[in-house]
Amino acid sequence: MNEDRIIHKSPFSDWFATQDVSRGVWLCDKTSDRKVNVEPPADWEAHWTWNVTEDGMGIYFRRTLPLLPETKVQDESDIQPVEE
Repeated sequence: MNEDRIIHKSPFSDWFATQDVSRGVWLCDKTSDRKVNVEPPADWEAHWTWNVTEDGMGIYFRRTLPLLPETKVQDESDIQPVEE
């Protein structure tokens, strides 16, 4: 299995998915109040996204690359002139 993509099939035949402030995604039954929360692996931290599978039977989590640290901009006074 690709470790950067994890599929969760919905346990409901008529369902929708939504994300709130929780870490995971709620799979909700349209015909009742039943719902389940699924989450990506904890070691992915905040580096993930989700979408509905192509067949419409569930969702998948996909690992994303972490953002690169901001580049530090040096102050001109920190730059030493080059002696020739």
